[in-house]
Amino acid sequence: MFVSQGRAEAALGLVDCRMQMADAEERETLIPWRVWLLEEAGQLEEALAQAQAMVDDVCSLRTCNVASVLEKMGRTDEAIAMLRGSTDGTDHRELAHLLIRQGRPDEAIELLRSTGTASRPRQNAASQPPQNPAAIPW
Repeated sequence: MFVSQGRAEAALGLVDCRMQMADAEERETLIPWRVWLLEEAGQLEEALAQAQAMVDDVCSLRTCNVASVLEKMGRTDEAIAMLRGSTDGTDHRELAHLLIRQGRPDEAIELLRSTGTASRPRQNAASQPPQNPAAIPW
């Protein structure tokens, strides 16, 4: 809710406060949300540094978060290269979305067909936070 009202910094303050009280495991789960809120607040350099410091996991949240920040910074070629270098199906979906946003839908469709990710469900989807934290009503 905060973000939709243009108050990403207020939401960021809440996440930062929660991170101070959280144990190490919970802090790790809050970092992707913090990266997204930093992006929304326009603090792209800090968002990139935070995303690069993330621990990579099964769904490659680190890769997707770094690529997202790079795209917002206008460094689209770097974001595409990073996602292309990944072998994770989730990253292929993220790459397809990025290609579509860049006006390259044919390339996105070919990517999904060639990797088989168009029809494969996301692994452990219920236990992982969404790639796009916009789903959370900050």
